[in-house]
Amino acid sequence: MKPIRPLQGEYDITIKGPCGLLEAFAFQSTCPAGFAVVCHPHPLFSGNMHNKVVTTCIKACQSLYLNTTRFNFRSVGMSHGKYDNGIGEQDDCIAVWRWTDRQMCISERPSKSVLIGFSFGALVAYQCLRTLSPDICILIAPPSQKLAPVDYAGQLNIVLPEQDELFSLNDQTTWLKQHHPKASVTVVSDASHFFHGKLSQLAGFIQEAVGSPLS
Repeated sequence: MKPIRPLQGEYDITIKGPCGLLEAFAFQSTCPAGFAVVCHPHPLFSGNMHNKVVTTCIKACQSLYLNTTRFNFRSVGMSHGKYDNGIGEQDDCIAVWRWTDRQMCISERPSKSVLIGFSFGALVAYQCLRTLSPDICILIAPPSQKLAPVDYAGQLNIVLPEQDELFSLNDQTTWLKQHHPKASVTVVSDASHFFHGKLSQLAGFIQEAVGSPLS
């Protein structure tokens, strides 16, 4: 099997994580407006940083001149460690976030910091809000029944596939109304969990959410 190459402008790196090295692809804009970190779907179901939803988010952020990092959680690809049911993966995300902030934004803190997660990655990203303080958090098809509510003062954007075969749309919207009534919620019509045929719409949503003025 041939190794998957980075997107144009990206470079492959390893980031020191809590249980060893984490495999990642990073991108640095020539005129950075901020940075974004994207978390991939479930490691036990072939989820990795090459997932099409993940790369769609990365491309959308790069189009807005954000530095980006996507990475493999522990046990995925060349990343060290063992799967930890979303708990140790939070530490992975925090390590990558801090690396990105420190290494890619040396001169000064960027105007925008963005944390994005898809499916299992949304669970991890959301729980990391306890420690991180991104300006913008975007959760894509989050498993709401598994989310422990977190206080978050930043800009929370949610994108839900109307025909999600894994998580109930009604359960997701009910949970959000209860715990994050001010969150911006977008439902993508006729979209499945993996947004087959809907990636361009997803990219547009990401661009709109990230490109909007911070409140």
